[in-house]
Amino acid sequence: MVGVSVALHLQRRGRDVALIDRRDPGEETSYGNAGLIQREAVIPYTFPREFGVVLSYAMNNRRDAVYHLSALPRIAPWLFQYWRNAILERVERSMRALAPLMAQCVKKHDALIAEVGSAAHSLVNHRPLGYQIPLAVKRGYHMHYGVKGNATLGHSVRDADGGFTLAPMRKGVRLTTGVEFADRDAPPSPVRLARDEPLARELFPLTERLEPEPWMGCRPCLPDMVPVIGKGERHQGLWFAFGHAHHGFTLGPVTGRLLAEMMTGEEPFTEPSPYAARRFRN
Repeated sequence: MVGVSVALHLQRRGRDVALIDRRDPGEETSYGNAGLIQREAVIPYTFPREFGVVLSYAMNNRRDAVYHLSALPRIAPWLFQYWRNAILERVERSMRALAPLMAQCVKKHDALIAEVGSAAHSLVNHRPLGYQIPLAVKRGYHMHYGVKGNATLGHSVRDADGGFTLAPMRKGVRLTTGVEFADRDAPPSPVRLARDEPLARELFPLTERLEPEPWMGCRPCLPDMVPVIGKGERHQGLWFAFGHAHHGFTLGPVTGRLLAEMMTGEEPFTEPSPYAARRFRN
C-alpha cells in the first residue's frame, strides 16, 4: 500500500516510476489487513509499563501477543527500545508526529479510490548502506471462514483484549490475529490462530475454514511506532517510506503524498522532521 501510493503520487507529478516487489501486486503485508482505515489511531500501540502486565507477557499467556522463546535473544534489544518509548513524554511525541498523517488518511484514501474507479523478528539495520534503523517485525496471520445460516457481518469487529479482528471480505469472514514476536523468516506457527479462533467463534457464528493454510505477514515496526519517511542522507536519490507498524493500509496514501512532495521539492503539507531516519542516531 505504501509503495503503490508513493508511485501514484509521483506519477501525478510527471515522474516515471517502476515498482519492484518480491511477490505479485498486493500480496505483501498490506494484503493481510483487516480492511480498516483507522482515522482514530493517533495513540500508538505501546509496550506496557505495569509490572503485572509485563509479567503476563513474559509468561506468554496473553491473548493479544505471543513470542517465540528462540527469537528472544535477537528481538530483546528492540523490545527494550520499544519499552523505553512507552513513557508518557515519548508517547506524546509519537502522537504529535502521527496526528497530521491520521488527519489526512481518509481524505487521501478517498482521492485514490476515486482515481482508480474502484471501491476497492529479526532485527533489521539496512547496515550494508550504513543506516542503523531499529526495524523489527510483528508477525500476524489471517484465515477466512464461512458463516452459519444467513448470518451476515456488515462491518469489522475488533476484540481489543484478544488483539484480533473479524472483517467481511469477498472470500468470507476474515479473522486477523494478534501479534506474534518471532524471527521474520521462521516457519508459520499454529499458536496464534489457535488462540484467537475459539474466541472469534464465541463472538460470531463462524463455520469451516475456507483455506488449507493461514496467510502470514510481517508488520514492520519501529520502537516509537512512527514511520520513517524522508531522504536517505548518506546517498543521493535514496528515499525512505517504511515502518508503518499496524497502520500501513491506513497511512499509505498520505505517506505517498508527503514523500512525493519532498522528492519533487514541493512544500510538504506537514513538517517532515518527526519522520526522519536520523532520529535513531542516539
